[in-house]
Parts: sequence; C-alpha cells; structure tokens
Amino acid sequence: MAKFQLRFWQNVVRAHISPVLFVFVLFAMGCLFGFMLVMALSIDQHQQLSSYIGGFLQTAIQGEISDIQLTFWQAYSVHLKWLALTWMLGISVIGLPLVIVLDFMKGALVGFTITYLTTQFSWKGLLFSLLAIVPGNLLFVPALLICSASSITFAIVLVRARLQPGGQHLGRSFWRFTCLHGAMLIVAAVAACLEVFLSPYLLRWLAPMMV
Repeated sequence: MAKFQLRFWQNVVRAHISPVLFVFVLFAMGCLFGFMLVMALSIDQHQQLSSYIGGFLQTAIQGEISDIQLTFWQAYSVHLKWLALTWMLGISVIGLPLVIVLDFMKGALVGFTITYLTTQFSWKGLLFSLLAIVPGNLLFVPALLICSASSITFAIVLVRARLQPGGQHLGRSFWRFTCLHGAMLIVAAVAACLEVFLSPYLLRWLAPMMV
C-alpha cells in the first residue's frame, strides 16, 4: 500500500513539473504587474488607500476576534473558492485560459499589496507584509499553483482523449486530479488557520508602531 502511494505521488510530481513552472512564471509576472500598478497610482488613490489601511490598523489595535470559528470559515471559504474554481475550469477544458488569468490575478494582488505597504511605510510596511500577508500565502499560493498546474495537465489529457479515443485512462487521471485538489484543500485549511490564529496577534503587536 505504501509503495503504491509513493508511486502515485511520484507520477503526480513527474506529470506536473513543467505546468508548475509555467504557472509560477505567470504568478511572478502578476507580481510584477502589481508592482507597476502601485507606481501608477494617483495621489488621490494613495490617500484613499492610506485612509483604509489606517482604519484597519486601528481595528487591529483595538479589536479582538469575536468569533474565531466564523472568521476561520470566512478565510477558508475564500481559499476554497479559488481552488474549486481551478478544479471546475480544469474539467471544463474551455476554461483553461481562465486558470492562467487566476494565477496572474493572484500574483497581481500579492505584488500590489506588498509593494504598496513597503513604499508607503518603508521597513515597517515590509514587516507588516511579512506578518499579515506572507504566513497564509506562503502555503496557499503554492497550493493554488499546484492546483492550476493540475488543471492544465488534466485539460490536456481531456483534449487528447477526444482526439484519440481509447488512448487515455481518464478515470485514473481524474482520480489523480481530484485527489491532488483534495490534498491542497487541507493545505488551504492550514493557511486559513495561520491567517486567523497567528497573523492578527502579530499585527496587534506591530500596528501601534505604524499608526
């Protein structure tokens, strides 16, 4: 049984190396795009964002999480939607370009947020990013990229199966595809735990220095 599981995951890794590199490059390009968006912001937009962040910091200083369980499910539901979308786009085939857009968008969001905080608050903004953004995304971003690569691979398998009927084992490929997404849902749950149980307490320590 253990040998079968090891062979299963070895085949999964071998099949997804190239797609993972591809989606990682897309994510990195999104981060670069987010950086350029910050540079293109007008003065009014900077002021609006600064006001929003100031309110967020005040909330971090004053407030406790009233319902941890609800907050966890809210954070996890966001991750769940991203991963579920990659799964659905993978089995639809025609949604494959949207998987690429999702990875680019995620990179743009992360790049924009980190760049803006760093340019606005210098080293404190960088520290804020490390405490508020990085812990959860350190797990969720790889999970999203792996799921995206899996969706691309499975969509290619579906296309080949339609062009060459009987040449592809769709049942086995679908099983791998779904199991991989299921494993990444567990990773996403851990990421949500970090966002709910760790980041708020670290931010409560840092927020007074940034206000």
